[in-house]
Amino acid sequence: MKIVLIDDDLIIREAVKSAFSILEDTLSFSLDVYTAENGAEGLGLVYVTKADVIVIDLTLPKYSGKEVLEYIINNHGLNPKTKQIILLHENDDYASFRSPKNISLINKSKNDFTIKLVNSITTFYHLEGKKFSSIQKIKLRLVNRVIIWGNYLDIVSKRLFTGGLFMKIVFLIPWIVIQIMGGCILH
Repeated sequence: MKIVLIDDDLIIREAVKSAFSILEDTLSFSLDVYTAENGAEGLGLVYVTKADVIVIDLTLPKYSGKEVLEYIINNHGLNPKTKQIILLHENDDYASFRSPKNISLINKSKNDFTIKLVNSITTFYHLEGKKFSSIQKIKLRLVNRVIIWGNYLDIVSKRLFTGGLFMKIVFLIPWIVIQIMGGCILH
C-alpha cells in the first residue's frame, strides 16, 4: 500500500511515519510512505506514486490542504473515489465538515490522533482483524505526544519569527526542548 503524507512540520511527518511503521508491523504487510512538506510537492508525489492513501495537513504552504484536496477530487485521472484521503487539522473549526466515505477528518492536536489515523486506514481497507499489542499501543501514545508537541512547536516557531527580540528569546527555549524530545522519542 502506498501512502503520501503531506505536512509542513518535519516532526509531525516523522511521527506519523512512526505510527505507520507500527501499523505495518501489526498488519504484516508493506506500507510505502512518501512525504512532502508542501502542497506542490505532495501533488507531485500523488501523481508519481499513484498513492492508495493521501494524508493532507490543511495548513500547508504552496497550495493549502484545501486546494490540494479540491485538485485531487476534481482530477478524475487520479481516481479520487478509490483512494482514502485523510485531512489533518489542529482545531475544531471543521467539526461540522461533511465528506464522502473515502475522506476522513482527524484533529491532530487530540490525544487519540494516532489511533484514529491508523484505525481510519484499517477500516477503509477492511483490515480490522488484527489488534495492537500493549507495547504497540504505548508506542502509538508516545508518537501521539510527539505530534501534539509538534503542533505546539509550530505555534511557538510562528511566534518566534514574528515577535521582538524578547519574544524570540522566550520562545526559543521551548522550541529547542521540543526539538530534542521529539528526536529522542522517534529514534
